[in-house]
This record gives sequence, C-alpha cells and structure tokens, in this order.
Amino acid sequence: MRIDPSLNRAIEYAIAEKLISAHVRSETCVLQLEPGGLALASQIIADTDCMVEEQAFAEALRGQRVTNDRVEQLLNWEATL
Repeated sequence: MRIDPSLNRAIEYAIAEKLISAHVRSETCVLQLEPGGLALASQIIADTDCMVEEQAFAEALRGQRVTNDRVEQLLNWEATL
C-alpha cells in the first residue's frame, strides 16, 4: 500500500502536540485521541463552516467499526477512480 509521506508527518505533529497517542497492538499501530485532540475535534465540529466535507465523511463512519481492511480501502481511494 502506498501512503503519502505527509500522513506520517501529520501523525508525528499530532503526537508531538499531544493531540493523539500511538499504541502497538498485535503488530498494528492504534491511534487514539487524547484530551487535547478531543477538544480540538469538538471545536471543529461546533464550527459548521469548518471542514464541512470532512465532517460529513466522518459522520458517515459514525457507529461503524473501522477495520484495517476499511482503512486500506480508504487510503487506496485513488485506485477506484
């Protein structure tokens, strides 16, 4: 799977800013929102003009279990064009 290097950089910045934490479980890296990340997410959600398309996408995922296979599908969206 090809991942844009900017994704790794964004994750590193989010960890450095204590917005998320990373944990390895069963050879998989799990990212978890920390209190600062939850606060930022709440601010974004409260602003109806901020990241409108991204908010709609996240809302469509609400309640679903996001598996590694689903993440791979989402990251390989260009292959479906």
